Amino acid sequence: MLAVVWTFWIGVILTIASIGAILSLILGYIVKVKRIQYPRDN
Repeated sequence: MLAVVWTFWIGVILTIASIGAILSLILGYIVKVKRIQYPRDN
């Protein structure tokens, strides 16, 4: 029983970490590529 609960929570943690990593990659792409393409006018 403990193994089922343990694997469930590990799955939840890994899912949240994966979503965070994907969002970080997308945000990093936008910041690095799009900011060069469309610079701010100061």
